[in-house]
Amino acid sequence: MKRPKRWLKPLDALDPFVLAARTPEVRDALRLLFLAGGAVSTAGSRSDCWLVQWHADEAPGAVVPMSQSRADLAWRELGRSVLKPLGKHAVRAVVENREQWAKNGAGSDDAAASVVASLVSDRKAGLNELLVPMLVSRSGVLMGGIAGLIVDFAQRHRARHMASLGVSTDEYDVMVSCARQVGGICSPVARVSWREGGAAELAINTSEADSWTSDVADDTATIELLRVRPSLAELKSADRDVALPAFMAAYLGAMTVQFDPVDVFAAAEFDGHPGEIDVYVPMLRLGYEVKLYHAPAAESPSTLGGKSGELVQQARHYANLGCQKMVVVTNLDQHNTELLDQAVRERHDGLLSIEFVAGDPDALLDHLDDILAEIAAEADRRWKRKVKGHLAKADKHVKVSDAADEPSD
Repeated sequence: MKRPKRWLKPLDALDPFVLAARTPEVRDALRLLFLAGGAVSTAGSRSDCWLVQWHADEAPGAVVPMSQSRADLAWRELGRSVLKPLGKHAVRAVVENREQWAKNGAGSDDAAASVVASLVSDRKAGLNELLVPMLVSRSGVLMGGIAGLIVDFAQRHRARHMASLGVSTDEYDVMVSCARQVGGICSPVARVSWREGGAAELAINTSEADSWTSDVADDTATIELLRVRPSLAELKSADRDVALPAFMAAYLGAMTVQFDPVDVFAAAEFDGHPGEIDVYVPMLRLGYEVKLYHAPAAESPSTLGGKSGELVQQARHYANLGCQKMVVVTNLDQHNTELLDQAVRERHDGLLSIEFVAGDPDALLDHLDDILAEIAAEADRRWKRKVKGHLAKADKHVKVSDAADEPSD
């Protein structure tokens, strides 16, 4: 088979997932890899990806909106406190400089900006004396408003994750908990806590450690916002999600122990051929196509029928590169995976065999372990042929030596 020209080199960012794969107690951390590209990231960022740890029986209700309203009123009070002493100076500046602005052709917006900049510059020390005590005295209220924004962001982000994974709230919370236990996947950045009838409180974690310097009471509800490590987040960008293929290649590579190295390539690209093979195992003439959909639970027979055409095209591409088998790994449930399988088989031309694996960590690992058994069997056959060939060469050399040692008549 052809050797790829380029491929994704092994990455340390995947090591925690390989560890989780070998530890059933934290295996649900692998669900994170089944999130569709871009679902964990914020708009316009390739490395800012977030998870949400929810320690509350229900939504915060009126606590968070009230905290935001308090913060809004506090900001308005600050604005009034700042503008009041500046007002009379602003009027004087406009009157004194109107003729010069008119000569320069400055518009009203430019003039206003000039007034504000001049006043702030001239009275910076005085403004600091005024603002700093006010900000300190109202810091709790203002942070409560920021806490409200974080909770709103966390709720929307969590809902988007669950839709992408097709999981319940409990299943999502288990995934995040397992990811934290494994370590090296994410770390907490912000924690919002509240009690019924109280105000929302915000704590910020500036270290990489998965811990907090202060605890909360047992009867306090909390939401934690966790940042996915940038090295992993970059693998799950919306335009090129290679995290799951990279994990699959890393797992097969880590679990293979043979006399001769066994090549497994992630995101393999070939000269003269567009596209790539998501995971490529040359020894078995096997290629993997990973398909992660943004809303797998919303798929239907009609939508899956439309997606089958793309997979048929990929099968032809894999066959042209020498693959005899293509395995499609999705984040669909078992039912929808079977529907997609049926739709592909109705249009498939039989150039290579096709197999489907549903979007479940256990199902994927069971499949990969079967592939490891096939790799071991093929490696054993190759090793035996190699030994047999060396023995044949050795026997031939012995016969030639014996013939040379025979006395001539």
